[in-house]
Order: sequence, then structure tokens, then C-alpha cells
Amino acid sequence: MKKHDLTSRSGSPGRRPATDIEELLQVALLASPDRRAQALRVLLGEEELPQAVAAMPARLPEPYLTLKEVAARLNLSASSLWRWRVPSCDLGGRPKYRLAEVEAYLSSDTFRRRAAALRAERRDQTSARKSARADLPVPNAANP
Repeated sequence: MKKHDLTSRSGSPGRRPATDIEELLQVALLASPDRRAQALRVLLGEEELPQAVAAMPARLPEPYLTLKEVAARLNLSASSLWRWRVPSCDLGGRPKYRLAEVEAYLSSDTFRRRAAALRAERRDQTSARKSARADLPVPNAANP
């Protein structure tokens, strides 16, 4: 049986091992059943790695991020992203986000309509608060 090197193709020596495992799991989950079976045969040494595949650069799917990570990368507030209802998917019961999907949503017409509705709602709330304050009696310091 032939042994294969399972080190990361990125060649980054300072990476933590969990990242490589997470990337491998993401690729495995997105692959077709036939592709997964072929990969398992290659890993077990039962089959050679096809030349075309061996020469290809690694193209890993974009990682899933937390809302705070997306907010930091976009230089936005996490609460704003939550309020804007950016697209997410549940992984392990927790919402995770792909940066490309969030960026596409933020440049979409759907988001523009949502942002306009939120601005109008905030404007209405502000004007209601101002009118409620105007209706309150002003305490008179001369009249105790």
C-alpha cells in the first residue's frame, strides 16, 4: 500500500491543525458520493491519485464565519448585520455566514429595500419620541 502525505496544500507552516481538518471536512461534505468514495480509495492506497487532480491547485470552499468575524472583515457592527438579516445557515445549531454571500446580499436590491424600511421605521420612532416629549409638561422651578 502506498502512503500519501496528508499535509495542507497551502503550505502555511503556522496554521493550526484544526483549520486543516475543518477545511478537509468542508470539502468532503460538498463532494458527491462518488468523489468521496474515490478519495477514500486514494487515501487507503487502493488507487493512484489522477495526474490531472494532483497537478491542480487546491480550491477550497470559502469557510463559514461567525457574525463577529464577518463584521470585523467588513468593518461593520455585528448588531447591524444581525438587524439587516444577512443570509446564514445553521451549522451545529449556530448561525454561520459566508463572506461572499453576505457581500452579495449587501449589494442586492433586497437589502436596499430592507435598509430603506429600517430607516423609515427608525425615523417614525424618533419623531414619535420627540412628539411625546413635546407633550410632557415642563417643570417650573419657581413653582415647587
